Amino acid sequence: MSLVERAKGLQERLVECRRNLHRRPEPSYKEEKTSAFLAEKVKKLGFQVRARQGGWGLIADLERQSGRPFVLLRADMDSLPIVEDSGEPFSSEVPGQAHLCGHDSHCTMALGAAELLAQPEVNPERNVRIVFQSAEEIPPGGALELIRSGCMENVERAYALHVDPTLPTGSFGSRPGRMMAAINEFQITIQGSGGHAGYPHLTRDPVVVAARTILGLQEIVSRFLSPFEPGVVSVCQVEGGHTFNVIPDSVYLCGTTRFYNTAWVDKARIAIEEIADGACAGTGCSAKVVFKEGYPPLVNAEEEVNRARRVVETRFADGSFEEVGLQGAGEDFARYLEQVPGAMVFIGIRNEEKGSTHFLHSPHFRLDEECLWRGAAFLASVALDGGE
Repeated sequence: MSLVERAKGLQERLVECRRNLHRRPEPSYKEEKTSAFLAEKVKKLGFQVRARQGGWGLIADLERQSGRPFVLLRADMDSLPIVEDSGEPFSSEVPGQAHLCGHDSHCTMALGAAELLAQPEVNPERNVRIVFQSAEEIPPGGALELIRSGCMENVERAYALHVDPTLPTGSFGSRPGRMMAAINEFQITIQGSGGHAGYPHLTRDPVVVAARTILGLQEIVSRFLSPFEPGVVSVCQVEGGHTFNVIPDSVYLCGTTRFYNTAWVDKARIAIEEIADGACAGTGCSAKVVFKEGYPPLVNAEEEVNRARRVVETRFADGSFEEVGLQGAGEDFARYLEQVPGAMVFIGIRNEEKGSTHFLHSPHFRLDEECLWRGAAFLASVALDGGE
């Protein structure tokens, strides 16, 4: 029996597992029940498990040959603070939390891969480490803590899957080199002196300065960045004032930068500070800027993307592998790829008949569960490098 046929035979159990996780989502750093559930499953398969690593993270080892390096497979466990409106009969039972980024399916596919790899006839000699990670959704993310816990010791290469509603079910995608953005947060507080809206000359108006700052920030991409270097600066939160006739004392701005070159992270920090200070010049207002670093750019190794392509083309009769474009989202799987060669690979879930069309983080997000056996087969195959 081929590995793909074995994976198809797991589908019913994988669906049950995914729906169980979907009903009971847990937020970042609070994945206690999720972690316990997964730990019990992989222990029964013969994996050696280190629990409570980097929050509620798990490091699960299947060591066939002592001293040989490991192939690492990563899955993320945390949910999002969004109210689900998918209409699924197994929707979230936890108010204000839902698996709307597919992390429940990532854990399920990794668990399926673990079951395949635990079979001696499938995996006679490969050492595999499966990491179930806390807090992918909250920078600086759980990856750093897992790495400090030793999850990368004796690892030679690393892989992760992420569901993608833009790719049809049965297909996969990735790209060599830079694929996902470095994500960072900036916070700007414009401090002025408020007062009566009918007497603005007696105030130091932070609202006007905030507006000037927002417009100035758009020049970072349009005028500071090379037109051949992609990037994003978005102001996503503006807070100031409580009524129509009072100029507030201060205005708060919060937003994000997305770049694919680490050099631009530092340049953007300096530019944001200079723009905010410049907007205050001559107004009597002052600016305080806080810049919070999130994830670095995610950079795939070309050899590992090619390996993933070969696995897809070899294993899946209906599988297609395409080179995707640069992604505006970030991922702390980038931290693992700073340590060893590897690749993040997208697995398609788009199926209009099943309503699996909404993008990640949407309250209406639905998952075509036919991805589950495919993801399990892919992860097991790429860990084995195509061999059985």
